[in-house]
Amino acid sequence: MSVAVAHEFTRVSGASVADCCFIAQRYPEADGCFRPGRGESFVGMTSPDRVRLGIGGPGWFTGIWRGADRSIFVSDIEGRVYTLPRGEGDRWDRVELAGALLGIWGADDACVWAWGSLGAASVLYHYDGSAWRPQESPGEVVAIHGLHRGLAFAVGHRGLIARWDGTTWTRMECPVHETVSGVCAVSEAEAYAITPSGAFLEGSAYGWSVRERREHLLYSVAAYRGGVYAGAPFPDGLLKLGAEGLATHERELDPYQMDTRAELLLANPYVLASSPDASAWTRLPLSTLEQLLAGVPAALPLA
Repeated sequence: MSVAVAHEFTRVSGASVADCCFIAQRYPEADGCFRPGRGESFVGMTSPDRVRLGIGGPGWFTGIWRGADRSIFVSDIEGRVYTLPRGEGDRWDRVELAGALLGIWGADDACVWAWGSLGAASVLYHYDGSAWRPQESPGEVVAIHGLHRGLAFAVGHRGLIARWDGTTWTRMECPVHETVSGVCAVSEAEAYAITPSGAFLEGSAYGWSVRERREHLLYSVAAYRGGVYAGAPFPDGLLKLGAEGLATHERELDPYQMDTRAELLLANPYVLASSPDASAWTRLPLSTLEQLLAGVPAALPLA
């Protein structure tokens, strides 16, 4: 007897829906959501004429980032980092790091961060183009984003906001004491962050403040071509920052995560979407993922 399965997208990185890599999950529909030990994670790649699967199976991929040379970096909950050099072929390199990795992001192909936990301690690793090395973590990191090797922000639990100056992480005063779950840097003088409880923060390398506090949670934050966007549940959807604050820009898109290096690229459980102007959207629907995985035997429990 086979079990009904559910599918969802979780993360995306790249230039557009037609040129990106993503993480997707498959799990027993009766569970209602992905649960470690009962579901599967997969990495997929798109091109203008093809969508294909890379690595995947039982386990939990937690983060993905594609570099300028198209190399793909993937973290997993068991402390592994998988790398596909230049995004070519099917031979993935694998490095095992201590701890459970919860995310990965890079400033460039020779400056990549992976973060997570080891028991009660936080762990942070840096890749310099040749090797992964541990670094002292500024706290319990949830997300990292920056502009280059000399400017990045890390955010996380208990109001963590820290700045990277190219040499060290320095904790900054945070106006909230809750988890800060997303951050985007526009310049040294302009950055934004969000909390799951709905706080929208505005800041810089010099300080932070609460721009507004919404009644509902916020998923993500990104800056694209002069606009600042945040993801929220339907009916708010994709929000855009204006003179009066955040307002709905695209109700049907509620991005859990965004990338902005070419088009505005976003992921939610049901679709990957991108747009060159945040108006006309190209979509990769969940049905495409379902068709890809239809031919992959499921290693899922029956109960």
